[in-house]
Amino acid sequence: TLQTSVGVFVGSEEHGDNCNNPLIIATELCRVRMRKDRSRESIRRCKARFPQIESEYDISWEAEERETDEAVAARGVEFINWLLARKEKEIAVVSHGGFLKQTLLAIGHKCDPLVTCDNFTPFENCKIRSVIISGDHF
Repeated sequence: TLQTSVGVFVGSEEHGDNCNNPLIIATELCRVRMRKDRSRESIRRCKARFPQIESEYDISWEAEERETDEAVAARGVEFINWLLARKEKEIAVVSHGGFLKQTLLAIGHKCDPLVTCDNFTPFENCKIRSVIISGDHF
């Protein structure tokens, strides 16, 4: 996700695109689902490759067991509350399909009425979807 974020949103100096780069924040709240066969490097270790990314947390982990759908959904709701508290009103989220699916299922009742059921189907690789979240914190 770090590589995707930088590749999509950060201009290339070699092509003269080094202006208007948005703030990119890596947050533990929208990370990949923890599971036994997956570990994660700390953001600090990735900083050399991705100096444009700010981080609120710097956590490495190895899971003892697979994170449940309920735990992912709860973290997703916390993430949405974090987004709603930010001053920015148009925010791109780059994350993993499993996290996004569980989050959208958990907050589906708070999405704009025009949101279709397509937003609750599994994400394909590099899939882009637009969702308008309305209302107060959850």
